[in-house]
Amino acid sequence: MTSATTTSTSDADRIRDIERGLFFIVGCGRSGTTLLQSMLLSDPSIILPPETKYFAALEARGWKQRFDLATDSDFETAVRLVWEDQARRGLDCDRATFERFASAAERTWDGLFLAYLAAYAEPSGATRVGEKSPVHTHHVGELSAFYPEAKFIHIVRDPRAVVLSRIKAGFGSNLVEPNVHRWARAAEMHRDHAERLGNRYLLVSYEDLVTDQRATLQSVCDFLGIELTDAMLEHHKRGKKGFPERSSDWMENTTKPVFTSSIEKWKQELKPAHAAMIDAALGEHVARMGYEPSGSTVPMVGLRLTLSRLAGKIESLAGKAKRAAMFVLRGFKRTPIQEHPEAD
Repeated sequence: MTSATTTSTSDADRIRDIERGLFFIVGCGRSGTTLLQSMLLSDPSIILPPETKYFAALEARGWKQRFDLATDSDFETAVRLVWEDQARRGLDCDRATFERFASAAERTWDGLFLAYLAAYAEPSGATRVGEKSPVHTHHVGELSAFYPEAKFIHIVRDPRAVVLSRIKAGFGSNLVEPNVHRWARAAEMHRDHAERLGNRYLLVSYEDLVTDQRATLQSVCDFLGIELTDAMLEHHKRGKKGFPERSSDWMENTTKPVFTSSIEKWKQELKPAHAAMIDAALGEHVARMGYEPSGSTVPMVGLRLTLSRLAGKIESLAGKAKRAAMFVLRGFKRTPIQEHPEAD
């Protein structure tokens, strides 16, 4: 790895530029985060990597507690672990370039994140870098502190449509309560951070994004201080997908023109009992985020939610046990990550 003393000043300047213009797209999975990413990615001056899940991985693996980045050996280990973790997720980034930027970055985990973004962005020549990982919705508080100039775009979608979409896409569980729980956590993030972040935070509804694409994208561009381009309005023609090939099953719709049929689909396809459970579980969150209750009812809705929550916990434990067993059976080899789309 290049030593910090010989790293060119331009690399450090590039990292600072990325930090000044950094933005995050957050929201519950299946709310339209990838659609907005695709629209912005269509402009060659903007780059967003596939989901890094970086800060969720730090928490899950306990790297902050295990390594002292002020120590040369731990810092070099951290750089290797970050690159390997992102490579296993399918992100295409030159290792030597990342190591070069890491040498110019602050010796912190948030500094290494900026170094990775700089390395990923370098081949594109993009001047603005963002990041989109739904799991980072739960890290907005710390991210806003790490990066005091960063902006946050929160995509929200009708919870009934989200739950239906998550179940149909096979996002970890076909149970109602575990999927509702994820939407509720995103709504709680809005409650906790929107006012505090002020002009660093923008709430965008999926419904507005697909029914009034130009006006909604204009508000996003104004928020980021960039120009709305025709390419953004034709995101399906973009050259770079913004997600690894193995994610195509649940992200392929972003390679198609915008369609509005998904807005009302839940009214025909979601079971009334499920709609009633969602209303009961979310309570005032639904109105706070701009949606009306479905009006569906079902007997013993509280008991149904409790049983769904317990079944979800059992399902989650079984999934973790299966992944651990597969890791052992593979002989501890480093292989591409095969995981729940929002794992880590």
